[in-house]
Amino acid sequence: MPTPETPPEARAVAESNGVNYYVLQDPNSTKIWSRIYENGWGRPEIVGEARESTPAAYVVYNQNSTKRAIFSLDSVSMLQTHEFDDEFADWEVGSKISAAHPQTSIAAVYDGQMLRVYYQDPEGNLRESVSGGYMEPWKPAEKPLPDVKVVPGTGLSATIIGGRVSLFYGNQDFSIHQLLYDNNDWTVVRHT
Repeated sequence: MPTPETPPEARAVAESNGVNYYVLQDPNSTKIWSRIYENGWGRPEIVGEARESTPAAYVVYNQNSTKRAIFSLDSVSMLQTHEFDDEFADWEVGSKISAAHPQTSIAAVYDGQMLRVYYQDPEGNLRESVSGGYMEPWKPAEKPLPDVKVVPGTGLSATIIGGRVSLFYGNQDFSIHQLLYDNNDWTVVRHT
């Protein structure tokens, strides 16, 4: 299946079963929207409001039906969600999760049980919040992230490798570091 060229207004992309899901935002706009590419472009869907030039993350997961969550910042840098359930076929305003650093990046994953979102708090510390899924409440993770020396505004990337959460970030030593969660504790791994 051909992969589309990423639109310049893309803020984030997720892939699930060969389908690409994009969250987009036009320059100088507070509207975010979703567009799907599966053998061609689907129609744009208005998602909701976010601050101009918002960072974003997009997660596609399955809990009895396909669910989608978009994470972005609102006009006062609150981390927020917009959520979609294929069963209801409409975007819903989700939760205001937490105050975030205005330059934060956002990363998110679904680990098979929990949605997990990663961001920098107003002081620049890495944080994790978790939710049981579609329209469920958000709370700080039970096991806090280690106190690491992250670069303010660094890129964040989260993925599941071998059933374990991996979070990549730029450290103040100018190298890429990885936090690895084994469902018990976080381990810091340094990459050069």
